[in-house]
Amino acid sequence: FDQKLYPADIAAFGNESDIDNNGLVIVLMTNQINKLVTAQACVTTGYIAGFFFGADIDPATRTQWNNGEVFYGMVPDPAGTVSCAYPTTLVRRLIIVTFIHEFQHMISFNQHALVRNGDTEVLWLNEALSHLAEELGGLHFDSLGVDTTASRFYIGDLYNAAKYLHDPLLWAPVTETSPGELAERGAAWLLVRYLTDRFGTQVPRALVNTRLLGKANVEAATGASFADLLGRWALALYVSDLPGFTAPADLKFARWRFRTTFASLHAQSPTDFD
Repeated sequence: FDQKLYPADIAAFGNESDIDNNGLVIVLMTNQINKLVTAQACVTTGYIAGFFFGADIDPATRTQWNNGEVFYGMVPDPAGTVSCAYPTTLVRRLIIVTFIHEFQHMISFNQHALVRNGDTEVLWLNEALSHLAEELGGLHFDSLGVDTTASRFYIGDLYNAAKYLHDPLLWAPVTETSPGELAERGAAWLLVRYLTDRFGTQVPRALVNTRLLGKANVEAATGASFADLLGRWALALYVSDLPGFTAPADLKFARWRFRTTFASLHAQSPTDFD
């Protein structure tokens, strides 16, 4: 994280705060995170790998909390003493992806709320950018030729995207409620990936280094109407790599050929990617 992922997040999104003047971001790994989900719930509905808590650095509340830049992560618990059994191998695979995801939230809070005295980014866009951070971590390792490491970063995004693409009419890519469903997170990631492909790699940073939120933020960062963007994004999801069809530039994903990717994932794991 120190040598590779921290610089990748900074380059993509901007700087975090340093309210305690220690030059550090603290990572606290504790079984209190494991305890947030019961043993029964983590089997049926999922688990929490970690989080960032804005109150830790908000001037109005930080002295009541940890008063510094902290994000939190789960710990191995192979025996399942406090919740589900989490073997060390699982935590090793998940936690570094959680770190780069949560660090984007910390940067976003700083840029929106502390630097520009605005509100925190709306949740759907904030989560979309953190899922983009996961993918960017994978792309970094791709550039080094470390494919097995890279895949652990974006496999979750692809899994969520597959859930959305399986039946797009079931899910809202833009929602005022918490994007708790994996399909909604997949849709939001697909949207910011499309915006980045179409308008340039400066888009993620523009979306974070502002006090604008949601729809207004996207329009300012791209110079296009939100309704038009959503329509073209929806078309791009279908025609970007459609066999026998040459899509115009504004209806293309540059990074991914999803038909090829999902066919490969289905061959590897037909249960997860039907």
